[in-house]
Amino acid sequence: MNPEYIDVNDLVINGELRERITKKPIWQIAGGAVVGIGMMLFNTKETLLSGGFFLAMAVMAFLVIKDTPVLDLYDDFMVVYHPYDSTKAFKVRYDMLENWEVDGAANKTTFTMKDGEAFAVNTPRYNKTYNALKRVIPDKTAKTVVEKVQEQREKGKQGKLK
Repeated sequence: MNPEYIDVNDLVINGELRERITKKPIWQIAGGAVVGIGMMLFNTKETLLSGGFFLAMAVMAFLVIKDTPVLDLYDDFMVVYHPYDSTKAFKVRYDMLENWEVDGAANKTTFTMKDGEAFAVNTPRYNKTYNALKRVIPDKTAKTVVEKVQEQREKGKQGKLK
C-alpha cells in the first residue's frame, strides 16, 4: 500500500483522541539514567566512568530524540504520521482494517487492510503501541503463533472425535 500523505491540518478529524503513540522511549531513557546514577553511587573509578557514560547517554537521548507522533488513535479511525515529516499524515478507518500485528524485535507495527494490502509503521515504543491498539481495536488483533498452533490442535482433536 502506498498511502498518500496529506497535510495534517487538511485531515478531517471528528471524534476524541483516545491514544497517541510517539517515538521517544521515555522509560528506557529514565532507566538508563537510573542505572548510571546507581553505578556512580559505588564510588570507584570504573563505576564512576561507566555510570557517567550511562547518565550522559540518557541525557543526550532525552535532548536529541524528538518526541514526534507516530499514530493517533480515535474512536473510528487512526491517523498515521509520515516517518520523517510530522506535518504529513494519512487516515485509516478501522472498518477498512483486517488486522494489526506488533513486531517488537523489528520495532514495527504491520496493518493489513481488507483488500489484502499492508503497510508497516516504525513504532519504537512497541509495548505502548500493543497496549493502546489492544484497548482501542481489540477485535483486529492478528493471531499469535501460539494461538495458531492451538487452533490447529483443536481442529485435529475435533476431526478425531467424528
